[in-house]
Amino acid sequence: VGTTDGLVLYREGKFAAFAGLAGTAVLAVLEDREGNYWIGTDANGLSLLRTKKVTTYTTRDGLSANIVRSIYGDRTGKVWIGMQERGLNLLSNGQVNSFPAQQRLANDDVMTICEDQEANLWIGTSDGLKRINAGAITKFTVKDGLADNYIRSLYAGRDGGLWIGTRRGLTQYKQGEFTTYTMLDGLASDLVGAISEDRQGNLW
Repeated sequence: VGTTDGLVLYREGKFAAFAGLAGTAVLAVLEDREGNYWIGTDANGLSLLRTKKVTTYTTRDGLSANIVRSIYGDRTGKVWIGMQERGLNLLSNGQVNSFPAQQRLANDDVMTICEDQEANLWIGTSDGLKRINAGAITKFTVKDGLADNYIRSLYAGRDGGLWIGTRRGLTQYKQGEFTTYTMLDGLASDLVGAISEDRQGNLW
């Protein structure tokens, strides 16, 4: 659990603070395929927790900023890091690598990242939705059908559709078309901060 005062482990009904990140606000947590944990913080960059040992990556190691808003592990094992006002970073084989299309994302707040069934990487930013395919970036905004340009959450559904949570409603992108749902359709709020799907296919 990421809190404003570090990382907390919940196990067997009890919470225990992880001393190695005490006093650090945690904005994002990812467990990779090897069981390691990547932790994004609000000031101290990206931390890797492996067998209780912490390795930290900051701007000194190549990150474009020390505020990490989102982390995503793709199907190839690469770790994508969404930064505050500094775009997207890529970590592969323990090294922070320059992303070829970084200049197209350089000043974005990257709030959320996900990958769909066709291996498109979707980037939710404070300035619209961006799709990366083979290094090429396509941008979508309210002009294309999004409910809002400020993207708070993304979820790739099992049916092939992409769900996009914004400040002004929930939008689905499927087969090239956008459909938006708001409080008028029954949402409790138009600000959608998190999306998940259960095993029955219900969207939460």
